[in-house]
Amino acid sequence: MLPRWMVVAVLVVFALSCSDAAWSKRMPRGSFLDRPVTSPAQLATLVRKDPRIAARYAAHFGVPVSAIADYVQKHLALRPLSRAGKYRIFFVRNDGSIGEEVRYLPKGRKVFVHLPTQQPVLLGDCGNPLVAELPGYAPQRAEDLNIPVVLRPEETATEPLPEPMMEPPVVTAVHPVLPEPAPLPEPQETLMLALWDSSSETSAEAELAQLDGLRSASSNDEDFLLVPLLFVALLGAIESTHSSPPPFVIPEPATMASLAAGMALLAVWERRRRNRTR
Repeated sequence: MLPRWMVVAVLVVFALSCSDAAWSKRMPRGSFLDRPVTSPAQLATLVRKDPRIAARYAAHFGVPVSAIADYVQKHLALRPLSRAGKYRIFFVRNDGSIGEEVRYLPKGRKVFVHLPTQQPVLLGDCGNPLVAELPGYAPQRAEDLNIPVVLRPEETATEPLPEPMMEPPVVTAVHPVLPEPAPLPEPQETLMLALWDSSSETSAEAELAQLDGLRSASSNDEDFLLVPLLFVALLGAIESTHSSPPPFVIPEPATMASLAAGMALLAVWERRRRNRTR
């Protein structure tokens, strides 16, 4: 005989298979679910446990399998249909693809609605969708799911290489080369110009006055012979006024004028003397 525990296990398996077959016969053709549910929690549990059901919802709504159960449990509630009407209903074909058809649904039929908008989303008895997209669903980002992002080799983020430090240019002070100064010209000999001495002119005038006195005193021809002697005496008096030999003297205009005046006086004096002798 078989052990008792084995008999119990066989009975449990048979009962479960019979129940599944019974539920399958009771579920409408083309249902997304293989058994009825009475709450969002039961629907979420069924989606997590049965990969076939999860794959159907993921293929229809275009969302990850892991997001279906969380959305059903957090955003849906089982409510009676608020108004009757024609609705578009999606179903599973015999080949596993998803089709759609329009059916009339009476008021009060159980449906899963979106809590914020009260929009019907799923049929309550078979779980077939009434919409093509989940209302209010926001795709989760990769950082929220803690999924590491793998970059391809060409997309690997690399830190930019630091720019090489540029040394500041060394500025060398360049002193301009100044030309050598031109040699100064040698000092030329300075011409020593004797200053005009008024005393010499005064003495000459005095001697001319003496000469005129002599001219008036004598009226003979012998007096004219004294004229050269007077010139010699005049030159001797001029030379006696200088203590040292004078340098080469350039006569000034005033001196030349004085000499010319003296010569003119002598000429006048000589003419008068000749007239008297006649």
